[in-house]
Amino acid sequence: MKRISILSLAILTASVAAAQEAAAPPPVRLPQISPGASVTQTIGVTDVTIKYSRPGVKGRSIWGTLVPYDAAWRAGANSPTTIQASEDLLVEGQKLPAGTYALFAVPGKEEWTVIFNKNTQDGVFAEGYDVKTGKDDVLRVKVKPRPGAATEWMEYRFDDPGVDSATLVLAWENLEVPISLKNATETKTKVMTALRKSVSEKPNDYQTLIRAANYSASWEVDPDQGLAWADQAIKARDTTGARWSKARLLKQKGRTAEAIAEADKALGLATKETSEDLLATIKRTKEEWKK
Repeated sequence: MKRISILSLAILTASVAAAQEAAAPPPVRLPQISPGASVTQTIGVTDVTIKYSRPGVKGRSIWGTLVPYDAAWRAGANSPTTIQASEDLLVEGQKLPAGTYALFAVPGKEEWTVIFNKNTQDGVFAEGYDVKTGKDDVLRVKVKPRPGAATEWMEYRFDDPGVDSATLVLAWENLEVPISLKNATETKTKVMTALRKSVSEKPNDYQTLIRAANYSASWEVDPDQGLAWADQAIKARDTTGARWSKARLLKQKGRTAEAIAEADKALGLATKETSEDLLATIKRTKEEWKK
């Protein structure tokens, strides 16, 4: 009979234990008294996501009592609230690099300090976060609270979202705290830079060219560049879409007669696959230009 070495027996025992652990059912998921939530807002091409837990008022006095003034608060419950930005932001005019941060706050009667901290671990408060030293802080901004509608469950929301800005609002009990967010680089500038790079890499690709021309036409950005892209797209593939992009760009340049002529060419290139909505838009817009 072969003898099993102590090392072999130890390896076998560990393998069996690992297999049993892998086969064990997952732990039962338990509900949280302060349920988790998340909200995402796209600002131009920047995605901003807040993940947090929502405590309830439950008849308690919140500000200055449950949440003390002039002391660090994790701006939520259970674990640190986090904010993730896919691109650089300006928060109250100050730059916050792209990334994921814990969102802390120091509430005050007249003014709050909002803190963006690179330590997103659950234990950051248990370890004793010190407001004075601000260990691992990346950014601090001052904001003014304002009265708000009664809100039983604390929430974050985005107000007034635009192509380059939005306002992040923390609301709870009868208070709101607005935080101004803005893209660090203007969206139009960022997109045009990316489109120029795409076209330089694929100068004869119709899809790349028409996408660039359409953006320039739709957002009224650099019509000269847009016209060059539209002409390249037409050269690659003469279509209703390419001609319509060129027509709109010509109109932006004040060359209305040429724009109408291009609109007619766009209609003349229509096929059975061409969108009826697009054709109706071209016809309606062309008549408006004629007036």
